[in-house]
Amino acid sequence: MSLNCEMTMDLIALYHDGLASASTKKAVAEHLKHCPQCRESYAQYRRIYRMPKSGSMHRPIQEGATEQEYRRLAARMRQKRLLAAAGFFAYVCGSLCLTAIMLLKSRRETETSFFDFQKNKFYL
Repeated sequence: MSLNCEMTMDLIALYHDGLASASTKKAVAEHLKHCPQCRESYAQYRRIYRMPKSGSMHRPIQEGATEQEYRRLAARMRQKRLLAAAGFFAYVCGSLCLTAIMLLKSRRETETSFFDFQKNKFYL
């Protein structure tokens, strides 16, 4: 598999994180051996996006991972989805409360009260 520079740049993140397939890893490594521009770009990428420590929550899953590692990953993904859902729910509730307050406030402002001096009566 021969890669051009554009394809290599698209695959660098997967290659760096260890998520690319074996054939893709081999093709990217081969391209990086022969292309100084891509090699420099990859070096910059590595400086900016260093791999997390092995105990980190964001450790990539290696080939042949155990079921326990997949369950841990699924639990992290579930937790992220729940946090996103809770944030969205809080946003919707806050928006509804603000809308209700604005509507009540505008309704009160449009209601006029006056005193009829001829009838000696106060009207709301």
